[in-house]
Amino acid sequence: GSAADPDAESRVEALLGPSASRDVTSREEVRDAVAEAPLPAHLRRAYAGAVVLAAGYSVVSVALLLALGAAERRAAISRLRTMGMGPRDVRRLPAWEVLPLAVAALLPGVAVGLALPVLLGPALDLAPFTGGPADPPLRPDVLVTVALCVLVAGAVAVAVLLDAARDRRANLSSALRIGDPT
Repeated sequence: GSAADPDAESRVEALLGPSASRDVTSREEVRDAVAEAPLPAHLRRAYAGAVVLAAGYSVVSVALLLALGAAERRAAISRLRTMGMGPRDVRRLPAWEVLPLAVAALLPGVAVGLALPVLLGPALDLAPFTGGPADPPLRPDVLVTVALCVLVAGAVAVAVLLDAARDRRANLSSALRIGDPT
């Protein structure tokens, strides 16, 4: 064995020469080699950048949506506050305004994201990316799907918090006088 002579393996290799039939490569080694190849590594970075950019656009779009309806919301909040609505309920109002829109965007987005690999997978040659067959079995990762849903919910929450911070400085009594001819 190699325990008796540590150089035995290198001497056999030198005597016989390298041989593909003697070299054993595990799946993990092949997967790591393919994952570290330039094209898949670049695509992984590009995908991560696209996710971050999409999250930023989501925050901006929800913040703009809330900003466009801010004057009407302030007037409605002023009226609701004079009728007895508490500050805690007022803080929740923008979230309830945006929640249906976020759900209406998230559910079809998840459905399309889960359907695209099934629909397009057979038409694409994925061998350069997988190092294996051109049509590997594609299984959605539940954790990634949940993480992206949480990311969208977080983007909406950030936009609602930005709107709440802006509304804290607003004078609600002046919102009641908007459109008042006196």
